[in-house]
Amino acid sequence: GGLELRKADRAQIKAMYKSHVEYLDTMIGVYLQELEKNKMLEDTLIVLTSDHGEELFDHDNLGHGRSLYAEQTRVPLMMSFAKALPSGQRIDQEIESIDLATTILSIAGISMPEKMQGADLRHLIRHSHITPLRPSFMRLGEVGVGVQMNGAKMILRYGSKHQLYDLKNDPSEQENLYGERFVLGRALKDALGFHLAYEQL
Repeated sequence: GGLELRKADRAQIKAMYKSHVEYLDTMIGVYLQELEKNKMLEDTLIVLTSDHGEELFDHDNLGHGRSLYAEQTRVPLMMSFAKALPSGQRIDQEIESIDLATTILSIAGISMPEKMQGADLRHLIRHSHITPLRPSFMRLGEVGVGVQMNGAKMILRYGSKHQLYDLKNDPSEQENLYGERFVLGRALKDALGFHLAYEQL
């Protein structure tokens, strides 16, 4: 078994993580102030994101790289560029990190290389309430894969059973609905199957 932690130990770990986030927030503020002081802020595209989240015992684990649950796959994406992006707009849509480079090149007015993958996310700025054009896929090495679409998510951990979650009613992914929501499960399973087949081409 793993390391057993007391309730006080878990609280201490969460407090340490919170302090790291607060420190990062402060340093980002310092960086932005320097850009503004040097009159560079309006000409700078700011992108704040991460390659993974961090689990703090949400599913009885600590850290990252062990699962595809939301605490490890859902990360912030904040973009600021006064000359091309509206201020204060919030978009609640699934996207993939593969779209970031394409979007940045588009904002900068640089043509995307022919074989480069990813979609320009600025269409979501213009139409923030549209249904996503495609599902979002995720992978954890050789451990498992997942797909998320329209408030539902499926995880397939290799060698194990499928997991299906209704993110609208269960955002913390605690109740596996696979085998109960047949139509939804089939739709996500098919999407995941097509994606895996495409990867082999």
